[in-house]
Amino acid sequence: TARIYTKAAEIAELKTDKSVTESAELSEMNIRIDGNTAIVTGINHVKGRDDKNQPMNYRVRFTDTFIKRDGRWQVWASQGTRIP
Repeated sequence: TARIYTKAAEIAELKTDKSVTESAELSEMNIRIDGNTAIVTGINHVKGRDDKNQPMNYRVRFTDTFIKRDGRWQVWASQGTRIP
C-alpha cells in the first residue's frame, strides 16, 4: 500500500510505533552528487519484531534525494519499495 508522509506525520508515527528493529543493513549503495543535489539509492535489510511481537524480516529498495542548504545536507524526498 502506497503511503505519503509529511515530516510531522512521520514523526508522529515514530512516536507511537511499537516495533523493535534489531538490525538494519544497507547494501548496493550508490551516491550521485551534482552541485547542491545528491541522490542516494540502495537496499535496506531490516530485521526485528513488529508491533505484535512477531518476527519481521524485509528488504526495501530506496531512493533518497538530498539538497545542500547553508552547508548542510537535508533530506528533500525519500521513497522506498519492499522487495522480495
